[in-house]
Amino acid sequence: MKIKILIMVSFMLILSCTHSVKYTEQEIADYPENIKELIRHGKIDFGMTPEQVRYSLGSPNDIKMLDSLSDKEAGEKVQWTYKRLEIYKTTLIFKRDRLVEIRSNDPEVNKRDR
Repeated sequence: MKIKILIMVSFMLILSCTHSVKYTEQEIADYPENIKELIRHGKIDFGMTPEQVRYSLGSPNDIKMLDSLSDKEAGEKVQWTYKRLEIYKTTLIFKRDRLVEIRSNDPEVNKRDR
């Protein structure tokens, strides 16, 4: 019985992991120094591009295109969702290829009020 539980827990942990994107220092060389430091430490901040966030956090579990409700919100909105251990969820919103919103209950994800 204990072995079955251990196998199930191991399987859940493997499935809940996001796949990190490997990068070289040459690939991030043109980014501003503060962005490079965020990527190296697996952190994110407002204004980052999807590529920069992917380098920092890895590939999201889910990507959705969001509809704009009015002309005032012109510009493509994209939602990325990360899940960790099936209890932590982080939702990122990009507008015009810039991170504009961070919602998370994951204590390992840095976030701040805009």
